[in-house]
Amino acid sequence: MLKNSLIKIGNQTAYSAATLMAPFEFAVKNGFEAFEWFPDKKITGEGWLLSDISVETRSGIRQTAADNNMRLSVHAPWPSGPVADAASLTDTLAFAADIGASLINIHLHFDTTYADFADSLRPFLVLTSEAGISLSLENTVITSPSDFNLFFRQLRTFPPGEISHVGMCLDVGHANLCSETQNDYLRFLDLLDDNIPIIHMHMHENYGDHDSHLTVFTGPAGRDASGIEGLIERLKRRTFSGSIILEQWPEPQSLLIEARERLINIIKKKADTPEIGSIEPDSHEGIVGKFVAANRKFTSWRTRLEWISTMLETSDALDSDVLVNVAIYLKFLGTGAINCSEEGGHHRPSLHAKLARNIYSRLSDIESAENGLVIR
Repeated sequence: MLKNSLIKIGNQTAYSAATLMAPFEFAVKNGFEAFEWFPDKKITGEGWLLSDISVETRSGIRQTAADNNMRLSVHAPWPSGPVADAASLTDTLAFAADIGASLINIHLHFDTTYADFADSLRPFLVLTSEAGISLSLENTVITSPSDFNLFFRQLRTFPPGEISHVGMCLDVGHANLCSETQNDYLRFLDLLDDNIPIIHMHMHENYGDHDSHLTVFTGPAGRDASGIEGLIERLKRRTFSGSIILEQWPEPQSLLIEARERLINIIKKKADTPEIGSIEPDSHEGIVGKFVAANRKFTSWRTRLEWISTMLETSDALDSDVLVNVAIYLKFLGTGAINCSEEGGHHRPSLHAKLARNIYSRLSDIESAENGLVIR
């Protein structure tokens, strides 16, 4: 177990389990510190509904979790949302309160606009806040980092008291399937705004082809765990302290225990590793501070080039100070003065060359008599 850590690792109910309670009983027996309830009734009859769990059983779940210091969460039925099925969310909230869950998770999906979705969610924000239950919004295979950035910017137009308990559930497997970041879930995380709070996680693997929900370390990470290590590094920088839910019921179930132990070892290893550099985030202001923050956030050669390329493309103020810092930073990268780490993605070398070409083209477009020396 993760002693003295706010991160808790757990598993989830499963429609494929022999009984509704089997995954929970497994979690208790094997010392898992978190558990998620997901009513996922299939049209073929497998799975369960919230109504299948009696008042007495709910009370027993609450007491068992308290006795074992287990953090509980509830995944709202799919599909459900503030527009499609508000009643389902109300039932989910009642169930969460009955069992003593600290978080409800729903999928972020858009039938309309970001603003309309946020407005329709607003009554549920109030209800969960009043109940003292956090609310996480999960990325699906079709929601992109920009969807989350735009939605949370919209959410921040609400009073702080209405959204202080709201954050994101990062689903690693879904991020790996997103068309924008296919086979590169770390890039999904890198493209998220820094001020989006990640408060919950779903952990599973795939090969970028379909949502196979492989137990972590039985897919690509079984051969190369650097992607998971990069993920934990990023969560550390974001001060993540939520639950990591293993969304599987594998055969044998011992795979869940093995996955937990490997995750714990990586988390402990990264907890003892100092951050990149020794400069505090607020020790520099202005453009230097932006480079310091970006160097902390992006740790590979590719992602650092991507950041430079994006900044040059989107910035409206490429004055001499900015260009001088770009020149110095690229010099440090090119000479190896700044160490770069591997991040577990799968990219051809041509991608790095393309990024360099984009940077060259952008700088050529803005070259003038005043900045020509710096650009050259």
